[in-house]
Amino acid sequence: MARWISKITNAGLTLLARTPNNNFVFTKAECGSGTVNAAVLVTQTQVTNFKKSLLISGCIATNNQVSLRVQLNNENVSAGFLLHQIGIYAKLATDNTDILFMILQTDLADFIPSVTESPNYVCDYVVSTVISNASSITANVDPAGYVTQGQLEEILAGLEDVELKDNVEQIKQEIGEANDAPSSSTTGTTISIFAKLNYLVLQISSYLNNINVRLGGQNDTASSSTSSSAHAKLNWFLNLFGKTDDSGGSVTAGTVMAKENAILSAVNKIIEHTSADVLDNDVIKAGTNLQKPVFANLPATYTEILNINGGGYLSSIYLQSSAAGNTVKVRIYIDDELFFSYGVVAHGSNKYGQMLSCLASTGSTMFTGNMIPNLNDFINGRVRVLSNTQTDYIANRLLHFENNLRILAYSVTATNDDYVSVYYALKE
Repeated sequence: MARWISKITNAGLTLLARTPNNNFVFTKAECGSGTVNAAVLVTQTQVTNFKKSLLISGCIATNNQVSLRVQLNNENVSAGFLLHQIGIYAKLATDNTDILFMILQTDLADFIPSVTESPNYVCDYVVSTVISNASSITANVDPAGYVTQGQLEEILAGLEDVELKDNVEQIKQEIGEANDAPSSSTTGTTISIFAKLNYLVLQISSYLNNINVRLGGQNDTASSSTSSSAHAKLNWFLNLFGKTDDSGGSVTAGTVMAKENAILSAVNKIIEHTSADVLDNDVIKAGTNLQKPVFANLPATYTEILNINGGGYLSSIYLQSSAAGNTVKVRIYIDDELFFSYGVVAHGSNKYGQMLSCLASTGSTMFTGNMIPNLNDFINGRVRVLSNTQTDYIANRLLHFENNLRILAYSVTATNDDYVSVYYALKE
């Protein structure tokens, strides 16, 4: 059973009777949401419950057969509705007004959504009828109508313009095929767009591969060479820097972290063997029992010059070099652990000395001199070249020993002017 009921109205039949030898014109189309009994459709003069005008987008007349294409869009449709009726209006070319020529109705309505619900909604209908003996059959086609896929395919299938076909073929040749050989040429008609695109893809692939080679992999062997990969150089740097728990660092060996840990270890020694705070009582004890032995005429090899058993305080150590080239060095052991190892050598003919003091000269005030300007000088046995007599401060604390203080020293020249002086005091 057909979905749509199609009827030529009474007014339409009257128009057909006048059609022979006249020009028949389809003028417009409308739709409605209402319905009537099928028997009275022929009496309709307009659609029931008018909703919207439709566009006439095409009219094909072959002999007496007419196919009229009408199109509905939802422009200005604020609320969706059910489309039950379509009315086709017509007239003769000499008439002043048109009439409802043909009406179609269905119980299976099409839902037309609002423009908000479905923007750019379009619905296409084709209405067929028979008109005999007309001189011509035309329609008022609205150019604002949309071309459907079917219409487009019909138009393209009917193209017979050789020049247009040649242009299409030329465009296809210029575009080329996806597997065209890569080419960077900018001249000639044989180089297709795909060939140039393939060349570009090839170049990009090459550049990306080059970048990947330069980046390298995370397991690349560490190297500082300028030709090494980024990962190799990074691994070299990480090896140089080391890990936070590296050990065994010295002035000339070990990673950066190992050297830093060695310095921190030395600083911790100082902290462990110094009073937490300088108390007046500590200063009084050190001052009351202060011992100041001087050791001169030192031998040319390390020799023990002091060995104190028991607990006490170390206030400072003074090394004097009497002339240029004369080196004096000491090793200081606190509680049987090497604590400091350093030396001095005079620069010039005058006598110069180095005072390593544990207590700042202003008492409880934090250091007023240099706070160990170079710890390596004191923990790694390095020799400081002196141009004057100066004092460096370990901290504003007293260095203490619990069980033993032991000092070894030597001098390049055994004279009374090259000596070591130790300031210490025993606990009560």
